[in-house]
Amino acid sequence: MHTPPPASNGPALGAEQLVFLNPRLGYAATTGGAGHVPKTGWHRPSEPGRIQLTTDGGRSWRTLWSGRRVVFDSIVFHGPQDGVASANVIEPGVRDYGPEPPARPLVLATRDAGATWHRVRPPFTHLLAQIQPVSASLWFAVSEPPSYVEGAFPALRRTTDRGRSWRSLPLPRRPQTVRFATRKLGFAGATGSSCPKLSQLWRTNDGGRTWRPIPGTCGPRYVNIDVVTRHLVFAAQSYGPEDIARGRNNRILRTRGSGRTWELVPSDPKRRWPALSQVAFADAKHGWAVSSEYDQGFIFDALHVTSDGGRTWRERPFPALPTAFVGARYAWAGADGVWRTGDRGHSWTVSTRPRRLGAYELDFATRRAVAVETLGTAWSRNRGRTWSFRRPVSPREAARAMGETAYLDVHDLDSAAPFISADHGRTWHRLQLPRSALGIGDVAFTDAKHGLLASGQGDFGRVPVFATADGGASWRRVKMPPAVGRDFEANLGPGVIVVPSALDPPHVNLAALSVDGGSHWQTFPLKADFWDCDAARPSPSTVWVSCSQSVSRGASVHFVSHDGGRSWRKLVVPVQLDEHVAVVGEHEAWAIGNRYGRSPGTIWHTDDDGRAWHQVWVDISARARYFAMERSPRMG
Repeated sequence: MHTPPPASNGPALGAEQLVFLNPRLGYAATTGGAGHVPKTGWHRPSEPGRIQLTTDGGRSWRTLWSGRRVVFDSIVFHGPQDGVASANVIEPGVRDYGPEPPARPLVLATRDAGATWHRVRPPFTHLLAQIQPVSASLWFAVSEPPSYVEGAFPALRRTTDRGRSWRSLPLPRRPQTVRFATRKLGFAGATGSSCPKLSQLWRTNDGGRTWRPIPGTCGPRYVNIDVVTRHLVFAAQSYGPEDIARGRNNRILRTRGSGRTWELVPSDPKRRWPALSQVAFADAKHGWAVSSEYDQGFIFDALHVTSDGGRTWRERPFPALPTAFVGARYAWAGADGVWRTGDRGHSWTVSTRPRRLGAYELDFATRRAVAVETLGTAWSRNRGRTWSFRRPVSPREAARAMGETAYLDVHDLDSAAPFISADHGRTWHRLQLPRSALGIGDVAFTDAKHGLLASGQGDFGRVPVFATADGGASWRRVKMPPAVGRDFEANLGPGVIVVPSALDPPHVNLAALSVDGGSHWQTFPLKADFWDCDAARPSPSTVWVSCSQSVSRGASVHFVSHDGGRSWRKLVVPVQLDEHVAVVGEHEAWAIGNRYGRSPGTIWHTDDDGRAWHQVWVDISARARYFAMERSPRMG
């Protein structure tokens, strides 16, 4: 039974372009969900692009402007009244996934703090651009060549009449990044004149008409220039992932005058940061360093802060890399919501709509509490009515909460260890494995002595399966039905073994099931497909078997028995629920599922043996603190 998500003042989808004028007042320009998806291609927007306003630091948002097929690329303000937003308008008929569409630029401007927005002439007809207003009427624009055009470099234009007309300006050869501090003073990272194989900082003192190289600034590629004041400017340099792996580190430069001389800011002391992408300083001492690189299909990110001008840097955990900063304490990041910190990255809170809080994995569930993996670890202590963030759930904590006697601690696919408790979870010891077991994929015990263990590598259980009656001191190999071969998938519950593909006649899978540790076997049909199954036993008489298609999208199948497996009720659920159903009572269970079989899904709950499932939405308070436990660089 699908339910509408709770009402929310969270930001619209794709609030990735952020600008804040003070700790409370900020703007977001959204993408509508468009963007590049690794290994898939460019994804078109699924909702209108919007310009939104917050007056409470990002807790709540309201829409000022929206447009269909509009994908915003930047938003920036000069003072409290004058702002400019740049976007791409996607042509009708663009496929859901595919190559990046050609640019159809749209530029909007406001003179009244965002109350109204009007179109102005784009600086480039077929290129998107980052616009930098240095006064209410004087703007510079730096083009963004599309990624699919090789050998293209940014170009520079200027307007003195709020975008009614634009004039082209020169740039140094092969420019990388450009930033203006005043209407006359600007800096650019480009190919060096005295070091043509490296990059060098260039300076203009006449509004971009002429550029001169700055001695002593040769080095790696310039990726960002941060203007704190006209007399305090920082520049970030970074090598590529391969060069960083060889020990070449990132560099941050600083000028305290007019930009003729620059000094090196200590950074990346152990040469372990990923590639620098942004620096943001509040003054000469307090600053942020953001690192992010995409290397061979993996994403590595890092966030560091300094309060002594770079002499020492402290790594900060983060739920998403920030892109907007105010002073030394405040930062914001847009990713499935808007994250914010007011204590230099020690803690984070998020403003998001419940529909964006998809559920990836069910950590544990009891009659009252449920914990799920979403943007972080979210949990509810009142059956899903209110939610907050908490620290990640360990396998031991989940086992203790669910009242399980044994659990499998999976570190990676090659390292999984089973643990067992004889005192209801107060103490645990490592379970001794059968000598012939090459690995372990699943474990389930009915009490401290009687249990099952399946082979595997920590992902899921496989045949052979072993049984013990003395807490693991000795094991016997469970005899399987004749049609079950070695390495068949075998999923376990307390005293329960499920083999989803025991036989494979035409048009049907015939799964094998035992509820007495393999002494006797039953079979049940599943349509011809790849299936994953799981079993739960909240009491000796009640058994749940849940099966879900692992490749195709489709309905889930559940079998429930209240007489120890002598008779069963079969239930077909139109929502594709994950096979790992948390059964918390004779008739009650929690699961993660999605009507369309996509990940992430939402939470579902039943209290009538699965005949009716009700959708439960995660609705995180905008004041809930997020516990970011992972340390950067992290792999995403």
